[in-house]
Amino acid sequence: WTGLNAISSFDGGVHYLVFVITVPLIIGLSMCHELFLISTAHDWYHYHQLTTKEATKMALIGTGWMNIVSGCILAVSFIGHMFARLPILNQISFAMFWALLFDVLVVKTVLVPTMMAPFGKYNWWPAMARNAPYEISEAG
Repeated sequence: WTGLNAISSFDGGVHYLVFVITVPLIIGLSMCHELFLISTAHDWYHYHQLTTKEATKMALIGTGWMNIVSGCILAVSFIGHMFARLPILNQISFAMFWALLFDVLVVKTVLVPTMMAPFGKYNWWPAMARNAPYEISEAG
């Protein structure tokens, strides 16, 4: 309906495989950077005894630029596929591009810190179950 190859198919709709291929890829790619951000915040929380808000802030300061730059580079890499002759490849690249940009620019920079702030120490619930702090034991 738009006349753009990137978002149309032979019959005028979105191909059913776009959802099947795109959703697992988006979840996997976003969780990779998400894990890096959360683990850095946990390190600030645990080792430097900061509050959750401060730890999240320090994690964003330290790793936020790298997450944004690497996510944007990854998103831009999908633009090349939008010029392919296969409509399904056009649609997948279009969906991946916008989903990655949304994840990098909105989810990681706004939603994650906003959701972590009210939960405080409960963000780290499984780690709170341990009585002893992280220790490296020397055996032998």
